[in-house]
Amino acid sequence: MRFSPLLLLACLGSASVHAAENVAVPIERVHLCCDECVEGVRSAVTAAGATHMIADQDTSRLVLFAPDTTAAQKAVKAMVDAGYFGRSRNPAVPVTAETGARDATVKSTEVEGVHLCCSSCVEQAKGALVAVPGVTSVAAATNGTTIQVKGEFNEKAALEALLDVGLSGKVSAEKPRTGKITP
Repeated sequence: MRFSPLLLLACLGSASVHAAENVAVPIERVHLCCDECVEGVRSAVTAAGATHMIADQDTSRLVLFAPDTTAAQKAVKAMVDAGYFGRSRNPAVPVTAETGARDATVKSTEVEGVHLCCSSCVEQAKGALVAVPGVTSVAAATNGTTIQVKGEFNEKAALEALLDVGLSGKVSAEKPRTGKITP
């Protein structure tokens, strides 16, 4: 579902908007390539306490509304846990991700919990990861949530590359990293 850019810009114009005791959280650079992505974010944030959300796929921006800052932060955490990421324009409600990535060179890692509903999601994730120095291959499937990354690359840089394209995930706790090269 697409919304008027003017409506979204009105909401994004202020870092914190209080209307009817709601807190608005404008978030930029969220992976919103298709309607399923938008619905995935909407489902995650409303289940966690957001009252509603406005999204603009064309600009990769959204605004979520919650009754208070605590509920807004829970909604943002739920968005990240659902495999999305972005940059909050409301300093009271930051977007953070605990990726579990180490600042070390590894030969392979598995990232889980990534939102990959369509081929565009997969291609954007792969494109971000293959741009990381030392990454030689990336395997991911549409409708999956796991990405295999191989090469000799910095694990933290790989996860930051995903965050930069509006996706989040965590290094798998069940699959060991292989070939630790540097601490």
